[in-house]
Order: sequence, then structure tokens, then C-alpha cells
Amino acid sequence: MLSNSSTNMTYESNKPIYSDSFNIQFLLRSYWANRFLVLICLACGTGLGILYALGLHNVYESKAVLIPVQSDSDSQLNRLNSQFGGIASLAGINLSGGSSVDKVSVALETIKSRKFLGEFIKEKDILVHVMAVKGWDVTNNVPIYDDEVYDKASDSWIRHYKFPKSQTPTYQEAAERFSKMFIFSHDSESGIINASLQFYSPKIAQQWLVQIIEELNTTIKNIEKSESNDSITYLKNQVEKTNITENKALLYEMIQEQTKKLMFAEIRDEYILQTIDPPSMPEVKVGPKRPFIVILSLLIGLLVSTIIIILKALISPIYKKKLLKN
Repeated sequence: MLSNSSTNMTYESNKPIYSDSFNIQFLLRSYWANRFLVLICLACGTGLGILYALGLHNVYESKAVLIPVQSDSDSQLNRLNSQFGGIASLAGINLSGGSSVDKVSVALETIKSRKFLGEFIKEKDILVHVMAVKGWDVTNNVPIYDDEVYDKASDSWIRHYKFPKSQTPTYQEAAERFSKMFIFSHDSESGIINASLQFYSPKIAQQWLVQIIEELNTTIKNIEKSESNDSITYLKNQVEKTNITENKALLYEMIQEQTKKLMFAEIRDEYILQTIDPPSMPEVKVGPKRPFIVILSLLIGLLVSTIIIILKALISPIYKKKLLKN
């Protein structure tokens, strides 16, 4: 019996006394015992967060609401396609006029394309604004340049780069950055398109959004004008080739609809997207979220102090034992 008792006592004595050492009570005691360390970490984290937040420049967002434009000529071409599509296909004629939804999809993909954005940046001469501006001097209404990227005095690029990039940014690289400044979201049910663009200057944010919408309408309009002219030329050639009266009547009707489509493109500036609510001049910044940055920095400081305390307890069992006994 004594032997068993002795064994049990030995077993009990070998059990880990501090198996639940890392609980809330332990942490609270640890925080109190290391309160100066915790305060220093919190102060450093908060201070760095404040400095970082104050170093960021305000960003403004211009917004607009658009809707797709549906022309009567598209409806007529779709009607012809539904009525005479079979006959036309046998004659080698394409009646597809393209729906409004398809055109909107094309427009939204066009506006995100590197080709469109690169040409836009080149035409508007805004490469430096896109790639080298890091803020805006509101007092003097001038851009603040990143002096590690661009030297305004010599009007030259000085950024560090790695192949395949070059010291002077390409329009393709600028297009990729510019595409992150704006959003065009399309609600397929209502057809409404919400557009927004962010930049350091509220005036430029509004100006660029206006220009993008105008340029998109112009680009799609020119493409469709070219297609309509080609279609009219093709249809006239088909009229001369066919002797079937029914086909000729169909071709003349198609020429008429393509002519209407061409006329619609000539007289309408907002060809594909119509503005319901024009791009606004933002009065309130959308970023940066400075309070959030400071709070996050404070939490990081608390996390750092917690890690130090836990490591201290793991490395020094005597320290841990002392805390648990208090």
C-alpha cells in the first residue's frame, strides 16, 4: 500500500503544475508586470501609425451614373434578323445588329483595355500625373511629385527599374496603374452603370471621368460608323449580284437601316452610354482612413508586446512561475 501511495505521490508531483499557464489571468498579470513595456509598445505603434497616416495625401472620388443607349436601327436590324435570318444566311448576308447588352459589354471591356487607356493617357498627356504624382498641394493647386520617380526641375524620369521595365514608363505600364484608379460597375437587371474615379485632386478626378466617358462614346461610335459604312458598301455590291426580287428588297431594307444607324452615330455624342448624373466635383475625401490606420497601429503595438511577454515566459520558467504564484 505504501509503495502504491508513494508511486501516486511521485506521479502527482511530476504532473505539470502550470498546464493552464497561458490563460487570460496569466496574460493580465503579465501585462501588469510588464506595464511599462506594454505602454512603450503601444506608444511606439500609435506614434508610427499617426506619422504614417499624416504622411498620406487625401484622395477624392468623382462619381457618375450612366445608362446604355438603344438606337431604333439596332431594333430594326434585330427584327430583320428574326424574320429573315434564315434566308439571309443562305445568301451569305449577316443581319446581326448587336443588342444593347452586347454593346455595353464591349464598352466596359474596351474601357479596361490597355490599348484604350494607353491611347487616352497619350492623347491627354497625363503620363506624369498617372505615374509620378503622389499627392496634391491644395494651397497652390499643384501636384506633388514623387522625387524618387520624377525630377520636375529637369523634367526627367529618375526611377529605379528592373528589366523588362524602362526608366521612362511605357503607356502599357501607365494603363495598368490608371485602370486601378476607376471603376465601372454594370447592374444587368436595371442596366444602370455606376462610374467612379479616384485621384489626389478633386478637379482632375472629375475632369478625367468626364473625358473617359466622352472618349469611350467616341471610340465605340467611330468603330460602328466604320462597320456601317463597310456594311452599306457590301450590301450595295450584293444588290448588284442578286437577281432575286425578295433578296433585293431585303438588302434595300438593310441598307436603309444601316444608313439610319450611321445617321444616329453622326448626330449623337453620347452614342453608347448616356449620362444620367454627370461626374461630380468631390468635396469630401474618401481616403486615407486615418483613424483606422492609427487604431490598427495601436493593435499591432499590443500584439508585439504580447508576443514579447509570451516569449519571455517560455524562455524563463522561473518568471512564469512567479507570475502564477502572485
